[in-house]
Amino acid sequence: MSSIGNAETTVGRQLLVLSAVLTASAFIVLFWPAFHGAMFLYGDLGTFHVPARMFYADALRHGLSPLWLPNLFCGFYLHGEGQVGMYHPLHWLLYRLLPVGAAFNLECALGYPFALAGTVIFLRRLGVPAPGAMFGALTLSSCAFLLVRLTHVNAVEVLAHTPWLLWATNVVLREGDGPHRDRALMAIAVLRGSQLLLGHPGAVWLSALCEALYGVPVAFAERRMWPALLVGIANLAGAGVGAVQLLPTVEQFAGSLRVDTSLEYRAALSLHPLSVLQPWAPYLFRDRAFQTDVPNPVEQVLYLGAVVPVAVGWVVVRHRELRAMRPLLAGALGASIVSLALALGRYGPVFWIVARLPVIGQLRVPARYAFPVFLSGAIVAAVAYADLFRLAATRDQAARRQAWWVWWSPLVSIAIAVAALALRRSLPQGTETFGTPGGLLLGPALSLVAAALWFLAAHGKRTALFGLVVLTLADHAAYALPLWWSVPPATVDEYTARIPIPPVEPASRLLDNSAVVVSRNANGQVVFRTTTPLIVHGTRLVHGYAGLMPKRRLDYRRLSAARVAAASAVLKGNGYGGIPSPLDRFRLLGNVVVSGDPASAIEGVDVATTAIVEAPVGSLEGLPRGVRVREDLPGRIALVTEAPTRQLLVVSESYHPGWRITIDGADGTVIPAYGDFIGSVLEAGTHEVVLRFAPASFRIGLWLSTLTVALVLAVATWRQRRRSVSETRRRPG
Repeated sequence: MSSIGNAETTVGRQLLVLSAVLTASAFIVLFWPAFHGAMFLYGDLGTFHVPARMFYADALRHGLSPLWLPNLFCGFYLHGEGQVGMYHPLHWLLYRLLPVGAAFNLECALGYPFALAGTVIFLRRLGVPAPGAMFGALTLSSCAFLLVRLTHVNAVEVLAHTPWLLWATNVVLREGDGPHRDRALMAIAVLRGSQLLLGHPGAVWLSALCEALYGVPVAFAERRMWPALLVGIANLAGAGVGAVQLLPTVEQFAGSLRVDTSLEYRAALSLHPLSVLQPWAPYLFRDRAFQTDVPNPVEQVLYLGAVVPVAVGWVVVRHRELRAMRPLLAGALGASIVSLALALGRYGPVFWIVARLPVIGQLRVPARYAFPVFLSGAIVAAVAYADLFRLAATRDQAARRQAWWVWWSPLVSIAIAVAALALRRSLPQGTETFGTPGGLLLGPALSLVAAALWFLAAHGKRTALFGLVVLTLADHAAYALPLWWSVPPATVDEYTARIPIPPVEPASRLLDNSAVVVSRNANGQVVFRTTTPLIVHGTRLVHGYAGLMPKRRLDYRRLSAARVAAASAVLKGNGYGGIPSPLDRFRLLGNVVVSGDPASAIEGVDVATTAIVEAPVGSLEGLPRGVRVREDLPGRIALVTEAPTRQLLVVSESYHPGWRITIDGADGTVIPAYGDFIGSVLEAGTHEVVLRFAPASFRIGLWLSTLTVALVLAVATWRQRRRSVSETRRRPG
């Protein structure tokens, strides 16, 4: 028995080392372009994240505030939008110290090993043997949900915190009062704060849902109500840590198009019931999932990998022998059922209830609720693989007979492929619901290989255990790479060179009425295009693309509104057209019209001489005069004005209550002009005018974050000293 145990330990160590090496190798291969300085640019990466981070890095290098981006939406609270994660310490260090390309590649890559390490620690904490914990970790960190979602890089970063939070929650719920619990509570506060600072509220909610699906049943089953309350308090502390991002995001959300969307909009990109076939048929449909909305191969992914369905069948057959792991497996099953019901969205009964909840109900893309399914699949795979590893060192005949059941998965896969091939032939010419014949057959091939390796491992072939690791990593990587490469990777210089320079003067704007254009490339892959990348040339856009696009009072398809926005050109297809009589961004006006409906009122005035305000501003008079610009920086504008009479200064920069104005050093008042822009009344004479963007949401959030960090550290220090004093008193003598 001793020799068998020693041999098993040796094989286990070899398996862990090889798994770690193979996982590292897989991610090196995936991110190989990064070693040549190239960045992945598909989806939101190239259409939003890269240009936004180029602005962020440039602002940090020149000592400017990155809060306000003047190039989108006639000026935009970029920090409130959140997806740059400006005040996360890691982001600040990366983009402050490294070139943009290197910083962005590290940001994209670091979430995956972080998720891997956290999953290993969490699974080991649950009692899963090391080989199984490692296999479950690589299954989650390389899963399709995270890999294809690289396009939402900050969402990947947020979700990578989930296993760490599960580990800390588990420690608090199961440990008695002691230093381990204290450290776990502090970890929850720091990790939750880190998630919020990364700026993807939807991903934070998904992570919190995973923790609730695990922690609530444990707390009730073990009657651990006080520790559960401590977990809640630690999460509140985490909200305080992340307040510098959370409060601006709440403010930006309140003024965005997302604040009160229709149920139909929120139900878009639900997981279609036919998508439940993906675990056995990853390439069944042309765009990976059955699409009824705008084609989006990222959002509706449910491919768990060829090995996970086999592992699920294994734990079902071996449930009696896995008695110690039954609560964990039952919890994984329950979490999967709940999350799948939510992910079905419009096709299920649960989403319509959730969609009516405040705040949470406004989150779009129900298919994202599938993340707990992937987490549960990784847990099942870990338990099953650990059991398989143990059996590989024995001659358990009963287990070998049970191994025949693993062939159920390839049989299901073959049946789906045969049915799809038959339906594909019967569909009218030009109907492209299903994938190619090769893609349809690839599902059964992968499933057969997974079942064969599992079967061989159950019969004592230890090399098959290594084969399962290789298959899992290769399977997931191959699934993601076609999406990653749908837009060729490029260096920062190559990316910038690809973007045409619009014929627009630096002080004026380009009118772009299409937020997103969806098309297919030469390979038939879905490609998204927006005008946001134009900002890398300093182009100022009237519109653009972002997550929390602001509400607008004016209709910029009308010439009068376009002129007020200081637009001098309009994007028309692949070309540009001129806008007649464009107005300056900075103007003094002697006439105003008071109206609560600027979109209607603007059509009845001469916008070159008359402004629209929402409340009376007193008497104005005189002909419009010019304005001299001394400084025009993001979030800071300095002007010199001169007029013989009392006039209204109009700045064609988006109005936001966070703008502050000083006139000759004294505080002034900023009012909305034309509903969407900045206005301020100036008395007769020459004035030094300075506009600064300093929103209260940021100031209060920064104070709250600072105070919460100090409080968390103070409580941790106090607890540690109290514990040390108590231990000293208990010592004899």
